[in-house]
Formats: sequence, C-alpha cells, structure tokens
Amino acid sequence: MQIRPLIKGLIVTFLSILLLTFLGSIFYLLAPVATASLARFSYWLLFVSFLLGSVTASRIAESRGLFHGLAICFIVLGILTLLGLLLQLPGVIGSHLLIKSGIALLAGILGSIIGTVLSPSRI
Repeated sequence: MQIRPLIKGLIVTFLSILLLTFLGSIFYLLAPVATASLARFSYWLLFVSFLLGSVTASRIAESRGLFHGLAICFIVLGILTLLGLLLQLPGVIGSHLLIKSGIALLAGILGSIIGTVLSPSRI
C-alpha cells in the first residue's frame, strides 16, 4: 500500500467530519428541527465523510484504489472507536458500533469504486 493516498484520504475524511459537524451544529442551532433526528444526521455525516475520504484515496492510488478506499474507512472507524473508548462516550460499544461499521463498509466500497473509476489513468 502507498502512504500518500492514505494520508490524503485521512486528511480529507477528518476535515469533512469537522466541517460537516460545524455546519450541522449551526443548522440544528438556528433551524426549528427536532433533536430526535440528530442520530440519523450523524450517520449521514459519517457516511459522506467516509465516502469523500475513500474517493480521494482511491483516486490518487489509481489501480490499487479499492484497497485504499476501504483502508481509509476502517482506519478512521478504528480511530473514532478508540477516541470514544478513551473518552468513555456512550454508544461506542453495541448497536451504534455495528451501525457505524456498516456505514464505513458501505461508504468504503462505494468510494473505492467511484475513486478508481475517476482516477486519472482511467480518464
């Protein structure tokens, strides 16, 4: 595996998580939206962030993009799980982890395929 696509994919994933979290918090602060939809919004936020990171990594890695896109999603999922365990956040273990793992797998697969198709060697 190449390191450059992994680093760029990780940077894009974490920056998109931060940016989407910031925009989502402003939206939930200003809009009359029930906070009951916050869990679904956070799942979509993770999906979009994982998708962007895996597309970036697999596009840079070109022919090996399928592995890089999946690696990004599972590295970020592992980092988020470890941070949640260290900070003792609720919902890290159990059904939430299973849902987040499924989201990471789906976003990694889709992002890897999209990024490999969009790679400069294929166009």
